[in-house]
This record gives sequence, structure tokens and C-alpha cells, in this order.
Amino acid sequence: MFKLRYRVLIFLVIAMTLLYMGIVTMVQNQVLASYSDFEKRTSVKNLTRFKDAVEFMQQELLDRATRWEADDAPSAVMRRDRDWAARRMVFGRQEELGVNMIVLVDGSGRIVEGRSRGRNDVPPPNYESAIQSLHFTASSARAGQYTRPFFGLVKSRNNPLLIAVAPLKQGTLIVGWTVFGRLLTQRDVADLAKRQGFEGVELVPFHGDLSSAFADARNRLEADRSKNDEVVIAYPASSDREKAKVSGFGIIRDAANSAAFLLRITEERTIFTKGQETMRDMIRSILVVGVVFALIVFWILEGTIVRRVIKLGNQVDYVTFNAAARVSLKGRDELRALADQINAMLEKLYASQEELRRSREQLKGYNENLEETIHERTQKLAALNSVLEFALEGMAVFDPNHNVIELNSVFASMLCYDQAEMVGMNLSNFVSSMDHDRLATAFKVMTDLGKAEVECEALRKNGERFFVQLVLVPSYDKAQQLNAYHVFMKDITERKRLEKEIAYKAFHDSLCGLPNRLLFTNRVQQGLARAHREGEFVAVMFIDLDNFKVVNDSLGHEAGDELLKTVAKRLQEAVRPGDTVARMGGDEFTVLLERLPNADEAMRVANRIVQAMSLPVHLPENREIFVTCSVGIALNSDDCKSTEELLRDADTAMYEAKTRGKAGYVVFDRSMNESVVERLEIETGLRRAVENGEFIVYYQPIVDLKSGAISGAEALVRWVHPERGMVPPGKFIPIAEETGLISPIGYWVLERSCEYAKVINDRQGPSDPFVMSVNLSTRQLQQFDCVDRVREILTITGLDPHHLKLEVTESAMMDDMEAIISKLDDLRKLGIQLAIDDFGTGYSSLSYLRRLPVNTVKIDRSFVCVMGIEAEPTAIVSAIVTLCHALNLTVTGEGIENEMQMSQLQEVGCDYGQGYLFSKPINAHDFDLLLDMVRKSQAPTSSSVPSIEDVAYHPAA
Repeated sequence: MFKLRYRVLIFLVIAMTLLYMGIVTMVQNQVLASYSDFEKRTSVKNLTRFKDAVEFMQQELLDRATRWEADDAPSAVMRRDRDWAARRMVFGRQEELGVNMIVLVDGSGRIVEGRSRGRNDVPPPNYESAIQSLHFTASSARAGQYTRPFFGLVKSRNNPLLIAVAPLKQGTLIVGWTVFGRLLTQRDVADLAKRQGFEGVELVPFHGDLSSAFADARNRLEADRSKNDEVVIAYPASSDREKAKVSGFGIIRDAANSAAFLLRITEERTIFTKGQETMRDMIRSILVVGVVFALIVFWILEGTIVRRVIKLGNQVDYVTFNAAARVSLKGRDELRALADQINAMLEKLYASQEELRRSREQLKGYNENLEETIHERTQKLAALNSVLEFALEGMAVFDPNHNVIELNSVFASMLCYDQAEMVGMNLSNFVSSMDHDRLATAFKVMTDLGKAEVECEALRKNGERFFVQLVLVPSYDKAQQLNAYHVFMKDITERKRLEKEIAYKAFHDSLCGLPNRLLFTNRVQQGLARAHREGEFVAVMFIDLDNFKVVNDSLGHEAGDELLKTVAKRLQEAVRPGDTVARMGGDEFTVLLERLPNADEAMRVANRIVQAMSLPVHLPENREIFVTCSVGIALNSDDCKSTEELLRDADTAMYEAKTRGKAGYVVFDRSMNESVVERLEIETGLRRAVENGEFIVYYQPIVDLKSGAISGAEALVRWVHPERGMVPPGKFIPIAEETGLISPIGYWVLERSCEYAKVINDRQGPSDPFVMSVNLSTRQLQQFDCVDRVREILTITGLDPHHLKLEVTESAMMDDMEAIISKLDDLRKLGIQLAIDDFGTGYSSLSYLRRLPVNTVKIDRSFVCVMGIEAEPTAIVSAIVTLCHALNLTVTGEGIENEMQMSQLQEVGCDYGQGYLFSKPINAHDFDLLLDMVRKSQAPTSSSVPSIEDVAYHPAA
């Protein structure tokens, strides 16, 4: 028996060893080799993708070179106009195009102009050497070389330089080339590789000292010239660490199709490494499985014969001493049949004994169940008494006549009674008489539904009242007659207090304690309903503090809160008893006036409010301030019956009060609402007009008062609405300034005006300069990129900065003097002229006039229109002209409408004039006609300036 067991074991060991060796050989020769081939192909694909990406960058560069200044570049190159080229090769232009070199080459191969810039500690490329390497010559152009756009690569201080060349043609003749260059640094290479989804890219010169890996790859690439574009895969083996990487090498060619740079992509051999680890784990698993399998087979062979016989013998011996035991042997052979015969014999022997045992056990079970039932009933009764006594809520039992039968100590202590003292007391003794009806209703609900809940006011023994929640549960006898009911009592006094506090906070302002918007709206609704029934007047006042933001910004929010509290108190004192004062939020308050005999009573209350607000307010730290308010009043009428309409109209009237100068009140009328609707329509139309291009530019001439010549013009925007027609500037300009739309409109006007001024100056020549005046709004001046936007427009339009004059209103400079002066200095450095518009309507301070970097002062039309009629304005204008001339400033008089006004300005020495006497604002076509007429006039007097009425004038709105 033992020898057979050993032979089986030896056979299994030999079979598993041979199987294991075969699997290891297959994995080494097949699977890992396929992993290596896969990584090689992956490296080849990645290298090809990178080279394609470089070629894409070159193609993109070529597209930009082809499109760059395509219209006038050929003529500029033929003229060798270096100024033209320099203006278009500024640093910002290169950065916008994303290039590091721009060069213009004429048809003889000579450089007209070139610019280059470095990047990220990389020196700028030498564009002269780059152009020499391309071999541009006149003969090459005649021979048909470089007749099409092409791209390539050259070296610049050991850095690759992508080159794109676009021919410049005058007809069919090539007159030169545009050359764009972009540096390809190692950082660019890394970023480009990262966008392709891999890392570890290196780019080195093809010739020169190289490391062993690069040198070996170069030799292999040069070994066969006919295949030198193919990829070589190398596995560096200098150290174990490098064996875990795979490298792909390729060639990057220059513009002459020669090998210039060597490209390597190094990647981790992740698949091969993971494959090795997986194969090792799999081989170990196979070894373990094989050993387990051999042991299982050995165990089965042994168990089918030896162990079954031994088990049968042991079980027979055990049955001899234990008659209740049975023989258990699996299988379907003779041994199993023998075990079944033994078991049949034992079953018959002990059948009677089993029956006797079951009878005894049944009797024992009956006894145990009876004892357990008695114990459970006892425990439940004790638990019920304990719960009744120690429950957190008061619990009591009442008979059908509402008298106490039983109660716990909590119930008695909540009512300040002794527990024994309360037995027999009636429920009505400790429940408020006001809640007896509610209790009666709760008893009816209890009998109908089997449970009832009620909240009521309870009375303690000392008379103190508190709120409780009672839960009533009935108890019935076997005849389903009510014999008692249980009452569970809970003290809810604190909850009621919190509910009341929450309700108060929900309807009142936390700072001032006044009703908030929700409560005020509710009271307005009730007041309107009552007024409608009784035929009375109701008024709503909307009150807003004037310049409240100044207090918050200067003194802090704590001072602002104290001011709001004082305002709330004064409002309550100023209104009548019974009127409602509410805070809507921020510094906005409302007042509801009910039972008004007439509308005059509302105005009297408003007058008291305005006067109360005008008194000084004393704040902490001995601060005293004065505050005013604007009040809007809306009365109920047939046209305004809803709460929303009443509040809206009061708000509209308040804004009208602010418009009229603040510190007063205004009663709403229908025209105000129409004005608001019109303003909203204009604002909506303005936003659409910017997108749809509904604006046009009109020009009003500025005349030299000495010679009579037109020296320039002021550009004025006009809006042609598709439905309203020509919208007056006075209607849409203020709205554009408030909404911020004045900025895009202003820059659009500036660009159109510069284009037109460029046309006029090109036509008139340098001997007769024409200066275009354009208004610059406060919004534009406050933007951080104002100077850059103006510089960009001058670059795009090509207008000489000296031919542009920007006009800034006097009030705009007062917002932030230092910041405005800084921006005006930057504009002046560009060569732009500057003017102060509407001088005399603002601060008119001589101290700041000396500091401003301006060229011209424009006297407001309010002074010009009364010259010759009143002596004082004439003296003021004369003083302004004298002062400006002392400061080397020119002066322009606005609003000249007749010969007398012009003569007065000439007498005081005013330099230029502008007004309807010369021309209204007109479009560009009519302005061209006006210029032609003036040039034909000879006399330098005012009569030499013809009226534009003679030039088919189309009046502006």
C-alpha cells in the first residue's frame, strides 16, 4: 500500500516539471518578443506624429506669411520702403503673429528690412545668415526658382528656426519674398510632444559632438542614403536602468533638404516591463496550481480505496459502543452496500427507544413554555409602571368624566402639584377656560379617530400660565365602551416663544426693527382693499437716501448702520400715527399712508420727511453729518390698483426726484412711466444697434478764424434706428454712458474717423494737414487698455498721430485727476493732440489747467451764444483766450451761429471756430463737397466759408 502511494507521487512530480518548463520556454520566445515588437511600432508612430506636427507648424507659418500684408507689400518692396516695413514689424505685431523673425527681400535677393526677437532666454535669430542660407538672387527669380510658397528649417545659434517663404508678385513678376521665422526651442519641442500625448523628446544638431546613443543612430541613418528617412530603433544597454527604455530616432531636414537635426523620442518600456512581471506571476501561479493539482489527484487516489476501508472499520467499532450512531460511507460499491445493511439493523433496534424519548421531551417543553409566559407577563407589567413613572413627558389616566385616575410624577411637577393631590381633580381645573371649546373638539376627534392632539394654555397651581401639547388616547372595555382615556402632556412654551420670534424676524428688518418688504407688501394689499371698499385715498412713498454710499465708503459700515437707525427713527416720528414705515433694503425705505382725505395730505407728510432728514445726524466718535433724501409718491387711482403697480410708480417717482436735483419729493404721473418705457426701449435698441451697425459718423468743420480755411472737423455719432429713424444724440448718448455701451461705440467712431482723416490727408498732402477731433468718453478713459486701443486703431488705419485730436470733457478729469493725467501723458507721447471740451462748465480751475498735457481748449457754447449781448461772458471768453495763449494753448469757440459771435471771437484773438454759421454736422460725402468749395474760395474772411446748404445738405436730427 505504501509503495503504490510513492509511485503515484513520483509520476505526478515528473509530469508537472515537464509542463512547467514548456510554458516558460513559450513565454520567453513568443509573448515577450511580441511585446518588444509592439513597443518598436509605437515609437515609430510617435516619431512620425511628431514630425507631422512640426510640418503642420511650418504650414501654419507659411499660411501667415502668405496672408501678411498681401495687398501693398509688393509695391513697398519695389520701392524699398523701409518705413513701411518698420511700421509693420513692430514687436507687438510679431508677437500677435507668433513669429520671431520677419524679413522682406527684394527681387535681387537683398534684404529690404528685417526684425527678429528672442524668447525665454533664447537669443533672437540672425535673420541675415538665415536669408543667405536660402540663396535668394535675381537670377533665381528669373529662372523660376522660389516662385511658389515653401517652408523649411535652418539653424540659428544651434536652435532650429522654422522658415516660411512667400513670393511677392506684381502681376506675374516676382518682386521679392516675405520670410517668416519661428524659433523651435527645446521647450517648444517638449510642449509639442506633450500635445501629441508623449514626453521624452530631444532635438540635437545632426553634425557635431554627440553622445554614443545619438552617434550610433546617426551612423545607422547615414549607412544607406536611399533609406535615410526611415526610423531606427535602438535599445541602449549601458546600464540596467536604460534597458527599461526604448528610443526612436529620426531626421529633421532644413530648407535645402539636408539633414539638420537629429530627433529622439525616449519612452519607458512599460508594456515590456509589465509583461515580464505578468509572465512571472503567471508562471508562479501555474507552478502553484500544478502542485495543488498533483496533491488533489494523489488525495483522490488514496481516498477512493484506502481511507474508505479504514473509515468503515472505525465506524463499526464505534457503533459497538454507541447504539444511536450510524455508519456513513460514500460511494456505490460493495462497501457502501455493507454500510447500508448495518444502518438498517440499527434503525429497527432503536425505534422504540426514540418514541419514548420524544414523549419525554414534549412534556418538558410544555412546562418550560408555561414558566416563560408567566415571566414575560410579570416583566411587561413592571416595565409599564416604570415608563409611567419615569417618562420625560407627563402621563395621566382620566375617567370618562375627565377626573384623574392615575398620573406620573412628571405630570404633577409640570403643574406644580403633589402627585397624590391631583388624583380625582378634573381636567378643567388646570386648562385655561379659553381653551375648553378646543378640548371638547379634541375629545370628539379622539372618539372618532382613536387619537387626538391639541395645543392649549395650561394653569399651574400658582396661577402661572404656560403652553402645552396634549395627546389624547382612548381606552375601551370588552364591551367597547369608553372606560378611560390617557393624556400625554408636553411643555411647548419655549417652542411657542421661538415660533413667535421667528415670525417677527420673517416680517421685520433686523437692523432697524421696521417691517420688511414682505410685511409692507401685505399691508399695502390690505390697505388697497380697504380703500376700494370705503372710497378713500392710499399713498405709497419710496424714499432713498442721497449719496449714502459715500458714508459707507468713507466712515465704514458701522457708521452707515447707525445712520440707517437714525433715519428709521426720524421717519417714524415724521409720519402720522397708524402709518407704516418699512425698510426695503440698503438705504431704501417705504411709507404706507392710509385713510388720506386728499392727495395734499401725502405731500405734507413728504415735506415733513424731507425736512426731518435735513437735520444733522450725530454719529459715534463725535461725527456730525448731513444727509438728504429723495421721495417718490404714488396714489391709488383707477389706473393703478395693484400693489406691484403702486410700488413701481413710487419707485419711478423717486428716481425722477433724484433727476430733478435730489432732496425733494415728486408725485407720480403717467408721463414718468412713459419716459421709463422709452428709456428701456432705447437701451434695448442700443444693444442691438452695436451688433447691427446702425451707427453713422457725421462731421462738423472746424474753421481757422484768421484764414477762413477748414483746418479740421469734429466727428459726431448718429444713430439711424430702423423704426424711429434718426435718434437725437441727447437721448441715446447719456444712456450709452450709463450702460457702458459708450466704449464700443466710441472706439468704432474713432476708427471710422481715423480712416476718413487718412483719406483727406492723403488727398490734401503734407502741406495742408487736416486734424480730426474725436470725443473720448469718461468710460473709455477709465479703462486700463485705453491707450493700447487708440494705438492699435492708429496702426490699423495708418493715420499720422499728429492728425488726430482727442477731446476730453472738463468734468471727466475731475473723477481721478492723477490717473487721467497719466493716461493723457501716454496719449500725448504717441503724438496725438488733446483738447478740453466744454471748458467753463466744470471746475475751470487755472491750477489744474497748467498741469494738463493738452493742446487746445474749447470754450463752451453757453458763453459764445451770449457774446455781444452780455458784457460778462465776453470778458470771460477774453480772459480764457489770454490765459490759454500764455500757456501756449490754442482756443476753439463752439456754437457760433451768427456773424456777430464770430466777430467777437476774432476780436478777442480766438484761433478756431465751430458752429452752425459754418455748417451743421454732415455726412462724409457732403463734407468732401464742402472741402472742395472752401479750397476754391480765396478771401480769408468769414464770408469765404460757404454754407453747406449749397451742397445738398441732408439735415441731421
